[in-house]
Amino acid sequence: MWEIIGKSFEMMFKRPIFFVPALLPAVISLVLALLGIGFMYNQTDTSMAIGFVIVFIGIALSFTAMLIANSVIIHMAYEYEAYNRLNLSESFNIVMNKLGIIFLVSTIIGIASAIGIVLFVLPGIVVILFTLFSMQEVVLLNKDVKEAIMGSYELVKQKFGSVIVFLLIMFIISLPISIILKFIPIIGPAAASLIIGTLSPIATTLFYMQLREDQL
Repeated sequence: MWEIIGKSFEMMFKRPIFFVPALLPAVISLVLALLGIGFMYNQTDTSMAIGFVIVFIGIALSFTAMLIANSVIIHMAYEYEAYNRLNLSESFNIVMNKLGIIFLVSTIIGIASAIGIVLFVLPGIVVILFTLFSMQEVVLLNKDVKEAIMGSYELVKQKFGSVIVFLLIMFIISLPISIILKFIPIIGPAAASLIIGTLSPIATTLFYMQLREDQL
């Protein structure tokens, strides 16, 4: 497990192009948030209404951008690990061709986990856990919505212990990064988000490849 994390860090910092996709949602959310706050700051009814609309649009666009970024990083990590090649535009085009399925899978998982967390907490966590590899199933194995979710469920069920250990290690790694970098004014939280937002899909993809080596 630790070898996967170490390799993920090495890939990130050896090939900084891995950070590029994660910049997209950050830039979109920052620009639209500033625009929205700017309009709301005027405190007129019209300006505040426009501001709220811009913020809402920003949330929707940021969510979509985050899905695209994570999926692009998944494909890039696979290509680099399997074939030692990187092509950002190729990975982006492949992801865009599957965006409908990616969006549907993420929306279904998001709604199911949110309902589970709101009602009983534990069911929501279980949903998140067993759908951990759904995006990899879509991006790397070209599965449809049902196949991706069920494929992730079956894989996690078969390798449950290993998955729990992997997630614990990711938590142990991510927590200090977030805490330490947040002490740096302005750029610290953004840097933490960028690093974790890049590390997580890379490490999860490498782990997924290890578990699915017979099918990739």
